[in-house]
Amino acid sequence: EALETMDIDPILHELVDEPADGILSTARDIDADAILVGIRERTPIGKVVLGSVSQQVIHRSDRPVLIAR
Repeated sequence: EALETMDIDPILHELVDEPADGILSTARDIDADAILVGIRERTPIGKVVLGSVSQQVIHRSDRPVLIAR
């Protein structure tokens, strides 16, 4: 609902691939304007280091990536 109030139309997909590969290929397939990935901070070090999937998406994406906690 919050995204809709900002005039953002999210598209949700269920992936059966490796997470980062699936996210990136889906973003290309649908010509996404941006990618939104969530992170969980399980440990104190998690507050400093992003998860491996988030890091892969950020470093390999050819479009903007937003990180949400």
